[in-house]
Amino acid sequence: GKLWRCVPREPGGRIQHPKVLPETPMLFQSRSHEDVHDHGLAIAGWHQVYRQMTPGRFKGTVTQVLYDDFHFFRETTNRRVAQTGLAPVGRTSLAVPLSVPLAGTFQGQPVDGYALLALRAGEDFEFHTPEGMGLVGISAASDMIDELCEAEFGAAAARRLRHVTRLSDAQGVALGVRLSALIDDAQRN
Repeated sequence: GKLWRCVPREPGGRIQHPKVLPETPMLFQSRSHEDVHDHGLAIAGWHQVYRQMTPGRFKGTVTQVLYDDFHFFRETTNRRVAQTGLAPVGRTSLAVPLSVPLAGTFQGQPVDGYALLALRAGEDFEFHTPEGMGLVGISAASDMIDELCEAEFGAAAARRLRHVTRLSDAQGVALGVRLSALIDDAQRN
């Protein structure tokens, strides 16, 4: 895939922090929201509804970079949120928590700690987040996602990925940093 050829790799195939992203993004956007509904609508290509589950003023951020073939996104919320909807059609999606291990449920499965969260193209989803959630993700063609997973976890592990694939703290932090770096580089350029 075009995406991963441009991303430098360490020995053994692990993705390194890229020096230059491919081509100019179709769209770079970073927004703050004080309405949970607006926040849910802000992520391009996702058909979803966010419901705030805990009281208090909502604050969230969405930062996203869209290219022709893939979409990186990073979001934060300060309240517990129930998300339901439909993943982007024609793209497989992966997400990983940032900094603080996630505690919630994804596709009815408990998530307690770092995990890779995965959805097939156009799949219905349900995600219950904790207070103070941050995550980073990518949506791209299935072959690109397969290539990323093989580079990141090895071919055998990539074939075992499920909706919720537990990660060690070190794996979760490292993957979150690498995906966030792609968004940060696009923002600087």
